[in-house]
Amino acid sequence: MGFMDLRGVDLALLPVLQDLLRTRSTTLTAKRLGCTQSSASHALARLRKQFGDPLLVRVGRSLSPTRYAEELAPRLEAALGSVAGLFGDAPSFSAATLDRAFSFAGTDFSELLILPHIVRQLARTAPLVDLVCSAVGGEVERQLQDREIDLAFGTSFRARAGLVMKKVATDDLALLARKGHPLRDRLDVERYAAAGHVLVAPRGTAGGAIDVALAALGQRRRVAVRVSNFATAAALVAETDLFTAMPRSCALVMVKRLPLLVRELPVHVPKFTFSLAWNEQLTRDAGHRWFRSVVEEATARAFSKKLP
Repeated sequence: MGFMDLRGVDLALLPVLQDLLRTRSTTLTAKRLGCTQSSASHALARLRKQFGDPLLVRVGRSLSPTRYAEELAPRLEAALGSVAGLFGDAPSFSAATLDRAFSFAGTDFSELLILPHIVRQLARTAPLVDLVCSAVGGEVERQLQDREIDLAFGTSFRARAGLVMKKVATDDLALLARKGHPLRDRLDVERYAAAGHVLVAPRGTAGGAIDVALAALGQRRRVAVRVSNFATAAALVAETDLFTAMPRSCALVMVKRLPLLVRELPVHVPKFTFSLAWNEQLTRDAGHRWFRSVVEEATARAFSKKLP
């Protein structure tokens, strides 16, 4: 279908025509639309010129639609109804009938902590929805921009055009050591820095908040192993004298599965924030909005408290 040039068409007159075809009276239409009778008559004259048809002709004391106007009426109702729908509420949404796959990116920590809540909710309320999980990597912002990923969960998304970030939870870091570790109960900053460490770096980057805090005290730790996920770090620590640090919520899960101890870090590290990130094009998408709410609810259940 070719492009139709509407620059010479006054679309604001169409609701007037719709009402005239209903009332068949310029006087009644003027009252209903809150204008004068002469304004309604003037609008009808312009409509006649615009459509190239009399549209409504005087028959006795009322106006009668022409054959063309009768044929036009249902199409006009449908067109204006569609336009109204653009500005009204979205069609009703039902998770029970939603047939869609969502791609969700996070760390293995987020999978361990919040994915069980999400999967249970999907099974209860949206049995046709599938979930595809992947790790947050160095390309996550581009993947969100390209909509290769629907929703991402993490702590440090880089601001990019077209992306929305929403804070959903806070946590702090805790220390993990194996049961029986020789320094488990006499750990100070110097001993901690001198020990070997496992660093979890999902994006493959070196260093972090702990290194910044140690540097402020004139200390530097040795990262003996750098891994991409928390489960591997916990497994290594359980069988060695290495230390690792991870979100406290995750550490409390790990100690239930492995012979590990949770201890306070001997250096102060500020709490950090978890956020959800998505493409702003999906903000008003009913299905995506529902999925975000499911993930937010799962996050609230997994953490001790939501961000104020």
